[in-house]
Amino acid sequence: MKDTDDLKVFIYKAARGSAGIQVVSKLLALGVGVVFARALGAEDYGVYAYSMALMTFLMIFGELGIPIILMKEISGRSSNSDWRGATYILRKGLAFVILASLGISVIFGLSTLFFDINGNYTLALMLMLLPITVLSKSLSYALLGLHKNILSQSVNLLLKPFLVIALSLIAFFCFSNLRGPATAMGVQIIATTIAAAILFFCLHNVWPEQIFTCHTNGKRTPWAK
Repeated sequence: MKDTDDLKVFIYKAARGSAGIQVVSKLLALGVGVVFARALGAEDYGVYAYSMALMTFLMIFGELGIPIILMKEISGRSSNSDWRGATYILRKGLAFVILASLGISVIFGLSTLFFDINGNYTLALMLMLLPITVLSKSLSYALLGLHKNILSQSVNLLLKPFLVIALSLIAFFCFSNLRGPATAMGVQIIATTIAAAILFFCLHNVWPEQIFTCHTNGKRTPWAK
């Protein structure tokens, strides 16, 4: 009975914390949209929004479902104390999404050279943002696999948009000559890089094995059973 009560308390606290984060994150997302819309104007905001929508599409090919696999495999293997297998999956998964997203960025970047596209510089920065975003998402899902839901959501849904708003206010309103979609994309790059670094630091701290020095004794670990 006590275990059941403890489980109910844990679920209640987790749901309350997650719901609170979701509400605040929506307000922050609204704040990001308002700041960018007021600073950029209709035309430049359209270029920025188009670039971000395109990045969201390209992320499908840059991640290929690996974040979900990381969450599933890490959750299962950590529950069975198979940290060597979990570490192998983590390293291979992160390496895959980095290489895949970089490949997509390079291929798409080369293809745009043959077309006269408005906002080429903004698109180039978007292609730089793509692999960082995919890496950040993969690290976030790895933390979710360790049941660090609040920690993962706090970085992605709270800290990152807060950084975007703060950096945007500095860039747009302190240096008015920097107003433009490229600056907005640059702000996203800085905020996402900081978020990815924090996520990796948190993952490294809660991971029992050394992520980059753990050996698997030459045995291949399957992605999924």
